[in-house]
Amino acid sequence: MLQLVRTLNPEKNNIVNFIEDFRFNNLSCLAFEMLDRDLWDLLEERRWILLNLNEIRPIVHQVMVAFDALKSIGVLHTDLKPENIMLINHQDQPFKIKLIDFGLARRVNEVDIGTMMQPSSFRAPEVTVGLPLTEAVDRRPSTPLFCGDNLPQVGHEVLQDIIIEEMFNNKLQAEKKKNILLQEELQRLCVSYQLIIASLRAEQEALRQKMAEEITVLQQNAFEKEKIYGRELDELKTQLSVQISLNLKLSAGLKAETEANQKKHRP
Repeated sequence: MLQLVRTLNPEKNNIVNFIEDFRFNNLSCLAFEMLDRDLWDLLEERRWILLNLNEIRPIVHQVMVAFDALKSIGVLHTDLKPENIMLINHQDQPFKIKLIDFGLARRVNEVDIGTMMQPSSFRAPEVTVGLPLTEAVDRRPSTPLFCGDNLPQVGHEVLQDIIIEEMFNNKLQAEKKKNILLQEELQRLCVSYQLIIASLRAEQEALRQKMAEEITVLQQNAFEKEKIYGRELDELKTQLSVQISLNLKLSAGLKAETEANQKKHRP
């Protein structure tokens, strides 16, 4: 991750300068530029006197520049807190800061919905409620970041509740729109289904009528063939009767002729 962040200009983008990494006594070591103190130390030195607007404005601007740079390479810092905002040289360059500590940084495309990140005191509402996460989660903690201990905890909770309620309302409106679209799509599907059923029923009825007509034609053809076969059978019976009668007459004539010949030749 540091190698990826190292591709950014540390001076232009207000990000700590990563110099090198090396091993010493089998330990992995990282070398960064020397900086002054962190924002928490500054608030502690001031005995938790709140920063005024002219002091807050340049710090927030520089932090946003750093986050814009991280967004350009698709990285989430995920650990913004006073201890990770370092003053470069507060005496010579008042409120000139750099963002440090990328130990919990993650690529945006590797963060899933519901991933828990960020310190609880500076956690973005969408992380808390499990909404989709983008680079914007790094910017959410800016509201309570400079308040120190003078802002009552109730104020933090009320502010968080207001933000969460607004986000839930937005999500609820989005879900309502989604449900309306789903209902419209369901209605379209129902209409399409009814049209398909009507078409199938019409095709079924047409097929039934066609089959009934074909069966009627087949029955008529069978009836006609039965009549033709009946007539042919009657003709054959008649011919057979005639032939039998002729055969009987012929047989009787032969018998009579034979008897006559036998009488003629008797002594």
